[in-house]
Amino acid sequence: GLCSDQIGSFMDGLRAGRSLVIEQGHTLILGASDKLLEVVHQISLAKESDGGGVIVVLTELVPKEDLEEQLRAFVKNLPGGLLGTGVVVRTGSPMVPSDLRKVGSRRSKSVIILAEGDPDESDARAMRVVLGLVN
Repeated sequence: GLCSDQIGSFMDGLRAGRSLVIEQGHTLILGASDKLLEVVHQISLAKESDGGGVIVVLTELVPKEDLEEQLRAFVKNLPGGLLGTGVVVRTGSPMVPSDLRKVGSRRSKSVIILAEGDPDESDARAMRVVLGLVN
């Protein structure tokens, strides 16, 4: 019935990475380049003394399920894993205000913008993202 359809739709949204992130004080990573896994590892090392932290990744290029699988495979090879740090992946564009709200950009402690694609286009894109973050 109606209730099961709504629950199914909610669960689909969770799997697809469209739900709201409730964390605060997290590290927000916008984009998913070939450097993402190493950046996640370095942040987890830095957060180890605090007992870990939360990293939220917003990407539009890599499907949520694929990125989560890449993270699982990467973490499996790390001694100690991510040392208490959790990673939340969401699908969306860092240039869309509603997507930035979805990942709690205003509640984050820090924001990292990863360059994607052509260097000249990446710089312009990063500037547009920064403008979106401050507005």
